[in-house]
Amino acid sequence: METSVLPTALKHPDSYRETRTRIHSIDFLRGVVMVLMAIDHARTFLHESFYQFNAEDLTQTTPVLFFTRWVTHFCAPVFIFLVGTSAYLMQQKVQSKKQVFRFLVTRGLLLVALELTLFRLCWQSPAAFFQPFISLLVIWAIGVSMIFLAFLIYLPYRAVLVFGLLVLFLHNTLGNISFPEGSGMATFWAFFYRGGVGSLPGGIGVFFLYPVFTYFGLVALGYCLGYLYSGEFTIERRKVLLTGLGAGAIVLFIVLRYFNLYGDPRPWEAGKNALYSFMAFLRTTKYPVSLLFALMTLGPALLALALVEGVKNAVVRFFVTIGEVPMFYYILHLVFTAATAHIIGFNRYNLVAVYGFFVSLVFVLYLLCRWYSGYKRRHPEKKWLRYL
Repeated sequence: METSVLPTALKHPDSYRETRTRIHSIDFLRGVVMVLMAIDHARTFLHESFYQFNAEDLTQTTPVLFFTRWVTHFCAPVFIFLVGTSAYLMQQKVQSKKQVFRFLVTRGLLLVALELTLFRLCWQSPAAFFQPFISLLVIWAIGVSMIFLAFLIYLPYRAVLVFGLLVLFLHNTLGNISFPEGSGMATFWAFFYRGGVGSLPGGIGVFFLYPVFTYFGLVALGYCLGYLYSGEFTIERRKVLLTGLGAGAIVLFIVLRYFNLYGDPRPWEAGKNALYSFMAFLRTTKYPVSLLFALMTLGPALLALALVEGVKNAVVRFFVTIGEVPMFYYILHLVFTAATAHIIGFNRYNLVAVYGFFVSLVFVLYLLCRWYSGYKRRHPEKKWLRYL
């Protein structure tokens, strides 16, 4: 299949033209998840109850706080999914797997380096930065997933698709596997599947918040989605397929979740009223990403890709601007948020103040992203800009 896609795209210049430029629906969706990410990080640094209880603890949370946390669940799985899609589109554009491989590896290594340096300094105090303990968070997981994808693209398209589907639908069967605490296999399993604390040589402790196995599956499926943006599909046909895939994922999520059949280690139960029952229904497992968590987040994301394609208005342009330069946005939003907390104090503010900061931050970042996006377009000769 893969060998037939690229030549067909080249034979249809009107269809292929979109793949040679940025696809606004993908940039839009990426921009949405970047904005949502800022909500969660503002809450992490500033909200008064962050270290008191889990925002999804239904015995203590409020509906507003619960959904403030819940909407941000779309960020990690959707972003990593789109990493795969962007890699496929880049492959179509440059017609060279070797070039895509080199970009994915170097970009992935850059993200890992940033996680271990700048972002670690943002998340920890300067004193903790020099302690022999490392927390590996979402940027690290994205970087490792990109490096993995660099090798995966050399497989046939169907093999990549089958791999992604098998990981997504079967990884929950591995949930009962464990290894002796403190062993090398326990550390590997924390990195690969379960998450949690491990130990490295030299007495260095490490915390894996985002185990990578499920994200390997998501980046593979995102890569396969890129096929829908090839010359094999008209825009109308693509929108129909995206709508079907998105609706199918949502229906499957509802059925599996309602009957507690499969796909999440935490079954739901009716709450004290209809709203809390609905919240319990949505409270799926993120660490590691369960099948139901993935269906719950990717289903609406696929529908959004279908709905936004071809739409051009101020709202879409706003999110597209941010989605065109996600790493630039991420660096600035994390540095600004961490610096603000250092200046005005950590975790002292109610949710209204957190949202006020979030809105102000995103407005400023939008202006900076608009400038930087224009700068990148005006300087295509500066190849290093594509890494930021």
